[in-house]
Amino acid sequence: MTRKEMNVSDDPLLREFPATSSRAGEVPVRSERASLFQIGVFSNRYMQYAVGLSIGLLLLVCSLPFLQPIFNTHFLSGREWLIVVGLALIPATAEEITKFFLRKSKI
Repeated sequence: MTRKEMNVSDDPLLREFPATSSRAGEVPVRSERASLFQIGVFSNRYMQYAVGLSIGLLLLVCSLPFLQPIFNTHFLSGREWLIVVGLALIPATAEEITKFFLRKSKI
């Protein structure tokens, strides 16, 4: 299938990225100024449960053969997972950089 024939919604990578990035982006926004490392990555147990459950369900949808046709997914290769995780960390990194400058400017 050529790129021209491919519908954007046909690419599982494009569907799995938003799910993963929203989970990664939820963790650092617990505070407007304090860094994730100041608060503690695992300080909110319920947040960790929610993120873990969400990522676990995403992995199930991608890896269980009987769910793949229902959600139109396939198990991603290692390279594709690296792309998804790398892109998912961009919003979290941007949030931490923003907080760094907010703390420095003391606005």
